[in-house]
Amino acid sequence: MQLNKTAQGYGGIIELALQKLKYSLRGHFSHSNEEQILASYIAELLPDTHPRTVVDIGAGNGVRWSNSYALMLQGWKTLGIEADPKKSALLSRVYRKFPRAHAHHSRVNPDNINSVLEHYQIEKNFGVLCLDIDGNDYWILDAILSAFRPALIVTEINEKIPPPIRFVIKYDPDFSLRHHFYGFSIAALADLCARHGYGVLQVEYNNAFLVPVEIAGHRFVDAAAAYRKGYLERPDRKQRFALNFDMEALHSMTPADSFEFLREFYRCEDGNYHLSLQPDPPVMDRQAAIKSCPVCQRAGDPTVLGKASLGGHTRFDLAECPNCATRYLSPLPSPQQLQNLYVGSYYGRDWFKQKGWGSAFAKLVLAKRPPGKFLDVGCGLGFFMEGVRENSDWEVYGVEFAAAAVDYARNELGLDVRRGELADVGYPDAFFDYIQIHNVLEHVRDPMNLLSECRRILKAGGVINLRVPNGRVDSLNMLRYFKQSGQAAFSRSGHVFFFPRAVLPWMAEKVGLEIKESRTYGIRRGLASLGLWPRLKNWKKHYAPRPLGDVDDKAAIVLPPGKKRPRFYYVYRMISMSTRMLPGLREFGLDYELLLQRKNHERT
Repeated sequence: MQLNKTAQGYGGIIELALQKLKYSLRGHFSHSNEEQILASYIAELLPDTHPRTVVDIGAGNGVRWSNSYALMLQGWKTLGIEADPKKSALLSRVYRKFPRAHAHHSRVNPDNINSVLEHYQIEKNFGVLCLDIDGNDYWILDAILSAFRPALIVTEINEKIPPPIRFVIKYDPDFSLRHHFYGFSIAALADLCARHGYGVLQVEYNNAFLVPVEIAGHRFVDAAAAYRKGYLERPDRKQRFALNFDMEALHSMTPADSFEFLREFYRCEDGNYHLSLQPDPPVMDRQAAIKSCPVCQRAGDPTVLGKASLGGHTRFDLAECPNCATRYLSPLPSPQQLQNLYVGSYYGRDWFKQKGWGSAFAKLVLAKRPPGKFLDVGCGLGFFMEGVRENSDWEVYGVEFAAAAVDYARNELGLDVRRGELADVGYPDAFFDYIQIHNVLEHVRDPMNLLSECRRILKAGGVINLRVPNGRVDSLNMLRYFKQSGQAAFSRSGHVFFFPRAVLPWMAEKVGLEIKESRTYGIRRGLASLGLWPRLKNWKKHYAPRPLGDVDDKAAIVLPPGKKRPRFYYVYRMISMSTRMLPGLREFGLDYELLLQRKNHERT
């Protein structure tokens, strides 16, 4: 192992030496002509008395495609900032021969970048800023220009997106580069420049050159004209940027059509970017920068255990809160990313079972209570509610996220089902006698809010029947798949949260609920996940990457044929399942059932 690391280290050094030779023979180190363009602007616009300091954020190894290496060779004070540890090690090796050069290894953000510059005593009006980090560039640049005023800036743009489209990714402290999804468009950059008293000098393929108004305001050019000359009309553009073929259609569209094209193209990233046709300055979501647990709200960096996916190009960290041990997808999926999961094909495969379980539930559970109002949160097509309605005198209500499922429940079954988040429905206070939340809490973006809303609409003496997976067991195979394959594990059924048993009582108490009963079931499946019982041989297929399905949430619901069962079948099955449940919350079970009531109220 040590020998392998040593070999890799020497390999990086040899590659670095070859790159120095290659780019020296070529006559420049930058990707295109950025080095020569910078040199001409420095000679023309910067007097000899101006600070010769260059800051390179995303400096890489300091040589390959560097816009700052030539300036360092000329004796400029240089600060290179690089987040990648291997590249940063090579950067330090390059810089160590230059007394005025400093290599800084960190992943900078809008809150710390200016402190880093001040630490290295960078002048407020330093000479050149080079910025290329394939992600939060917009937010870093905005932060720097709030405190510093570099004389020249060369920054990468997302060259695929033409003006007048304003595109900026939302700030994400854990951002990772995705297909064509990074940075900002030239039109968004022009708006940012205008707010800070800067303007565009020119575009060189996917880099823009900026200058403050007091140095060369008379040289400002229109961003659209600079984009056409520096990228769109370059004869070798399609050859140099061959991977942009799938966005080439943007250049022949109207702005309105381009807007709709991008919304569809980035559908997997809905909620993760700003998009507009008019100047509309994006505002950084400061909460994104504050890494706090979505459940216990404890601030601090979560522990990243692995990578997960909800299908397609979606990628998330599978993170764990160091305080409450809740595991969750980070950043939280957007509503559209969740909506993409719950398409027509997601529902109806077991509709006849749901109706049978509803019938048995009415006879075995609800029959013991006076008739009242029953709410099914995450009711799907509504067949469980239908089983309850046909076998009891209870009034049934439902809430569901997917439009196709809601339409089916309303139009085909005649049920009172509302669409959306429970808190958005607006039921009256103390309205329901029994609320069922089966395998829903782990799917929502704000589980604490869901529980709090259930508490608000629950009558005194009413019951909440909560079923939720044992988060530790539920996530084990995902982590096992990631570690064995190196690929992001598909989160089965769209689970966003993975609650450990210890946090569930705390969550209930926090919102004013108390546990009256708790049981554990799915014992064999839980033991299999823990490695204490034989696993299915094909278990990996459930976690393998898969494409997004049809995202038309109005797609028709098609039900498979039902299976006829004796009238007592589901009653027997429910009794049998109940006998196999163990009292309490056990670490080795796959699922938990909790009966909750409002605090200080006994059951009637």
